[in-house]
Amino acid sequence: MQETARFKIPDGFKGVHYFTNPTQTDFKTYWNSVEYTFPAHSTAPVIIPNESVEGIWFICNKFARELATLMLYESDKYKMHESDAPMGSGKTPALLTDEDLKPYMAKCLEPLKEAQAEVKKVEIDQTEQKLHKDENGRKKTKILKGDEDLAPANSVLA
Repeated sequence: MQETARFKIPDGFKGVHYFTNPTQTDFKTYWNSVEYTFPAHSTAPVIIPNESVEGIWFICNKFARELATLMLYESDKYKMHESDAPMGSGKTPALLTDEDLKPYMAKCLEPLKEAQAEVKKVEIDQTEQKLHKDENGRKKTKILKGDEDLAPANSVLA
C-alpha cells in the first residue's frame, strides 16, 4: 500500500476509489454540501471533482468511519457493552475504541457488486463548511502528505 499522511492507498489502485456499503440499508452521508447515497450491498465509485487522489481516499475513509460507527451500534458487541451501563443513566460505557471500528471500516473499503452512488447538491448547515473553507470558498484545511506537519518548522507547541 502507498502511504499518504495516515491513510494507505490500496495496492493495485487504478485511479478511482470505491466505497462499499455492506449493510441492509442505503447509506447517506455528506461532503461539501453534497449528499452521497450508497446503495445497500454494493460498491460504488467515489468521484469528486477538484479533489486529489489523497483527498478522495481521505473522504472514503471518513465515509467508512461514519458507516462503521452505525454498524458498530447495531452489533452484538455494542449491545453487550450497552447492557453493562448503569440502569437509567442513558450512558454507554467507554469501552469501545477505534480498534472496535477497524473491522467495520475495512468492510466499507472492500468491493462488492458495483453500483452507482446517488449524488445531489443539498443545503446544509454552513457552520461545518466555514470550518473547512475561508470566506472566498478556498479550502483552508490542508491534507498532509508524507512527513508534513501542521506546525511550522522551528515552532514550539505548548
